Parts: sequence; C-alpha cells; structure tokens
Amino acid sequence: MQKVRLSSHRRGKQSFTIKAIILLSIGAVLVGGVVSWRIFGALAVADNSCDQAQMDAANNTLSCIPAHHTNTQTDIAIVSPTSVASSSTKTASTTPLHNALSPSGEAIPAGDLPGWHQIFTEDFKSDVSLGSFPGRAYSTKFSQYPDNTPDTAGDQGAPSRYYPSKVASVHNGALNLHLHTEAGVPMAAAFLPIVSNSLYGKNSIRFRLSQPIAGFKTAWLLWPHDNNNGRVPIQGEVDFPEGYLSHTINAYMHHRVNSVRDGDIQDVFHTTATYTSWHTTSLEWTPNSINFLLDGQSIGRSTTGIPNTSMDWVIQTEACLGDRGYAPQSCPDPAASADLEIDWVAVYAYTG
Repeated sequence: MQKVRLSSHRRGKQSFTIKAIILLSIGAVLVGGVVSWRIFGALAVADNSCDQAQMDAANNTLSCIPAHHTNTQTDIAIVSPTSVASSSTKTASTTPLHNALSPSGEAIPAGDLPGWHQIFTEDFKSDVSLGSFPGRAYSTKFSQYPDNTPDTAGDQGAPSRYYPSKVASVHNGALNLHLHTEAGVPMAAAFLPIVSNSLYGKNSIRFRLSQPIAGFKTAWLLWPHDNNNGRVPIQGEVDFPEGYLSHTINAYMHHRVNSVRDGDIQDVFHTTATYTSWHTTSLEWTPNSINFLLDGQSIGRSTTGIPNTSMDWVIQTEACLGDRGYAPQSCPDPAASADLEIDWVAVYAYTG
C-alpha cells in the first residue's frame, strides 16, 4: 500500500529585477524580517511535523518474522524496521495527524491486486452522530447487531451487550467506537460489511485504540454464513485481529473439521504489536491457505483445515471474556473508557 504524504508545500518561482530584489530585501529586513522568518519557519516546522507523522507511522508499522506451522501456539517476534531520522524529527510529535486524506496518514487502497478483485471500500468521509450509525450514509454498506444483543460473554451470563446506538459514530474521517460501561452494562458493537461474495477473499482494516483498556477485546472474525445453527462451527472460524485491548494483537484459525467430536483444532499466531498504534491487518483466504498479515508482513499462514463455505466478516468488539469464557473479574472497570478508531475497510474477492 502506498504511503500518502500528509501535506506538501510548493513554492512558486517569481522573476524580479535586481533593483526589486534589493528593495524587497531591505524592506523585509527593516519591516517584516521577524514576521517573514517566523512564517517560513512555521512552514518548515509544518513540513517536519508531517514528515515525522509519516516516519512515526512507519515506525509503528512492525515487521514480523513469519512462521508457518499447524496446530501449535508460537509467539511471532515483532521487530521495528530500520529507519533513519534527522535530529529535528526525533523531537517531533509521535501522534499521526488527522488530515483530509486519512486520519492515520495512510490512504485506503484503491483498485485490484494480483489475485484479488476489490469489491468493497469505505473510508468514512461522511459524519454520523452518536446514535445514528449506520444512517443514510452507510446503511447500504454495513449491517449491525441491534442494541442489547448479548455478546459472547453475554450469552454466558455476563452483563455485556452490543449497543451501537451508544457506541458508534463517524467523525474526523474514522468510524469511532466509544467503548464504555453505562448503567452496569459494558457496551461495544459489531458490524458486518455488506458484500456480494463471501467465499474466499481478502479483508483489510486499519485501526487504532486511543488508550489501553482492560475488559474489552476485538474478535474480528470470519464466521459461517449459515451460523451453523448457533453451534460450534465445524466449517471453521477465523479470528484476526483478536486480542484484549490492554494487550497484543493475535490471530486464530479454527480448523474445518468433520464433526464436533473432532474437537477444536486451531493455529495460533501471536505478535507483540499493541492496539494503541495505527495498524493494518489483512486476512487472505484462498482454497488452500489463510495468510495473516500485520502492516503488510505475514505473521503466519494456515494450510490445513481451511474453511470452504461462505463466511461473513464480523467486525466484532466485545467485553467480559477471560481466557476460559466469562468471569466477573473479566469485565471492564465501570469508570474506564476508550475509543477504537477504524480509518478504512477494504474487501476483495479471490480471483486465483
């Protein structure tokens, strides 16, 4: 994906006579020298800030050492890419700047890729107030779980619920999920891009969390379109990114099996990347493999037990889940809140 400059300044050229140059120079020194230097200094600082935002975005793009394995759980080492920065950029802000192109500094990908045909994009340029999502702007592009729908832990007795009317809004070029607890109910949301082809494909999403928050997690997943009658899906399940929002980003591939008696066979790929930096995750699903990419680098690939039926992409954020299901101590602090920003979403059909 191409990085897009946050801003650029182009200065035109003008022709002056020697006398005019002398007069203007004297005037600038005597009258407006300080102001002129401050103006051009500000432009220089703006340029450096934008370059720093790009550099920080690059530094936050973590390269992963790929691992190819099945039915094992292995940590994937994450290393920062080597970069060169001047002493002036080292002191600049580390927060990517919001801009007309993309709040994360990286524009949504446009067009087909080798082996993939782009069928869906959304970069959230139309604002929608809290309580109104998806609204007219996005009603043909996203469905959602209704208010008060129990999430995974909620189905096990937890108070946590999906509440898009109290969580979702669009502003500053991003879909914002305000994760919080209200009247004792931990609130999150789950959305489904509306696409025509749900068998094999590539899903990409760019996101960032405002601050770590315990008790909430992402489980953005591929789930069987027929819901397997609400039972454990023998058709397989793919979760990426999955993780507690106070910890790191991981990937899980639950194998397609012949029956529930075969048990839950899964591949697990861990990273050390946290949610509080901008990241792009992509899931490439073909008939023979599923490849998990974090910021363009593969963190693992599954090659057995690959799902072969239609799957829905559910961008599902939830609460109150521990490592072994719901536990009261797994719910978030009622006073805690955080904002999960989604810059853009892209979906591709597999073309071979």
